[in-house]
Amino acid sequence: MRHDEGDEEVKIKDCILLASGNRKKDVPFIAKVTALWENPEDGEMMMSILWFYRPEHTDIGRQPEDLPIEVFASKHRDHTSVACIEDKCFVMTFNEYCRYSKFCRMVEEGVSPSWNIVPELGGGEN
Repeated sequence: MRHDEGDEEVKIKDCILLASGNRKKDVPFIAKVTALWENPEDGEMMMSILWFYRPEHTDIGRQPEDLPIEVFASKHRDHTSVACIEDKCFVMTFNEYCRYSKFCRMVEEGVSPSWNIVPELGGGEN
């Protein structure tokens, strides 16, 4: 699915940011797209999503040891309009985050890692 005015394409399995309020400082919700379709009644583009939750959305709330960008995957599924999408985002597993943190520390220390944290475009070429 591609917006008429945008160049970013949203596909199944992409993570997205969803509007959470009217104020600019409202933190967006995070979800993963599991299906896209056109509503037959009115032609509106719809999506099925799985929600991610921030620590403050849980019963125990944010704890001092929580990472500032930590989110939790859920099996909570909803259907909503694609008009709610603010932007795409990337959600890493804990292991991916640890590798990313190590890569950043190496770069900060002036060490050139022998591996790239982001795969090259067209990565299937030999």
